[in-house]
Amino acid sequence: MPNFSDRITAIASASPEATAIELVTTAEVDQTSYGALDQRAGRIAAWLTIQGLKRGERAAILADNS
Repeated sequence: MPNFSDRITAIASASPEATAIELVTTAEVDQTSYGALDQRAGRIAAWLTIQGLKRGERAAILADNS
């Protein structure tokens, strides 16, 4: 069964310019395509691998609320 990451990659391959995320504020609309999302996820995954994280291990995310 494909996981979430596999599904994003499949959509990015089929329709890289399709909108994956849309953030609407009072000032603007910001869109991220599936292709861009897949590239960002790949960069994060590569960095986590360099840091020693192995496939199947969990990582926490700490971010400001905004």
